[in-house]
Amino acid sequence: RRGLLRNAALALAAFENPEVERALKQAAANDPERLVRKHTEWALEQIRRRNLIRVSVDQCTASEC
Repeated sequence: RRGLLRNAALALAAFENPEVERALKQAAANDPERLVRKHTEWALEQIRRRNLIRVSVDQCTASEC
């Protein structure tokens, strides 16, 4: 179970979908397995970083950096 959920968290990091992000947040907060929680936290961090980069690029493009 924990290996499968860990792998799922790693794969879900590539998705940009609010439902995926909600599911990862729920797993990070509530899953009884530390391994699963840590990997869902990692996946959420990857999503956050990608969003920050996108916002930075969009702002730079808008102001013609």
